[in-house]
Amino acid sequence: MKTIKKYTSIVLLFVLLNSLNINAKEFSDSLYQHSMNQALSKLDTAKTVAEIQESKVLFERISHIKSSEWIPIYYIAYCNINSVYNDSKSKRNQAFLEEAKKYIDKLKKNKKANLSEIYTLEAYYYMAIISMDPEANGQKYFSNVVSSYEKAMELDPNNPRPICLLAFFEQQLPPFLRSKRNTTEELEKARSLFEQETKNISAPYWGEMYLNYIKTDKGEKEIQ
Repeated sequence: MKTIKKYTSIVLLFVLLNSLNINAKEFSDSLYQHSMNQALSKLDTAKTVAEIQESKVLFERISHIKSSEWIPIYYIAYCNINSVYNDSKSKRNQAFLEEAKKYIDKLKKNKKANLSEIYTLEAYYYMAIISMDPEANGQKYFSNVVSSYEKAMELDPNNPRPICLLAFFEQQLPPFLRSKRNTTEELEKARSLFEQETKNISAPYWGEMYLNYIKTDKGEKEIQ
């Protein structure tokens, strides 16, 4: 009986779509865009781990419906990583990061995914591990952070996120471990690239806030 009802519902849906001259793909795309806009709007205003995880649940639902899209999977991992930054002492952090890494590894194999963004997210993931215990994890994972950001910049020199976040990370390293990059020039480049970005559902747009926490080569904090 349940199978018959389910089949009948599907038939009625397609009859409705045909009567409105809308095909299933157009309906699916429209629903995807609306759902992503809602999920991103919620994430952009999230301030607690609970709110970030509520956003993650929305991206998970979207991913199940639109499995061909890489962006929802990206944001599932991003939400888990940001949950760790929001509360670095939480007992749930290990589970958050394990799940995030699983999705990052999955995205690396996705031919549609923007690999510059994926490697940026991977570096951000390693930074989250360090944030949980800087003394124990800093020396162990700092090279993973640097190499992933450098890979991201190599793949796309005009991606502002790895430029900005690597500058932010390197200022916390001892001088002998820092690169030879000019921090002021890097920040100016990242700022300009962020200003050119348009917030939409087709690509990540986060990270600009980190410009506020980076010191220039003159030792003065950048102010937006």
